Amino acid sequence: YTGILTDSYFWSVAGKSILFCLVNAFVTVSIGVAVALLGMLPRALPAAWTVVGLVAFVGFLGSGLRMPGWVLDLSPTTHIGDPPVGPVALGGVIGLVAVAAVLLVAGTVGFRRRTIPTG
Repeated sequence: YTGILTDSYFWSVAGKSILFCLVNAFVTVSIGVAVALLGMLPRALPAAWTVVGLVAFVGFLGSGLRMPGWVLDLSPTTHIGDPPVGPVALGGVIGLVAVAAVLLVAGTVGFRRRTIPTG
């Protein structure tokens, strides 16, 4: 393991992988919404796709369509900065991870409280 852990290429790839996961925290928020819906309102689970669609729509077309700032702020993609060409907004990423964690916990707790018949 010494050869791997001292290799600069390994740390370069590991760092880029972690950055990729953090930058795509909005995907984690979308997954959190789906888990929360599954745990608390299972019949509303298809609405999770609405969240994904709205995030994509606002993320890709929001500024081009000159949507108001509050609409752009509803999309998690506006809170992470512009990673391909600019810096990553670490505060936004941490906030999105926190929101995703709350949603995942809420969905898990809701799912555990449901009475699901067995057999």
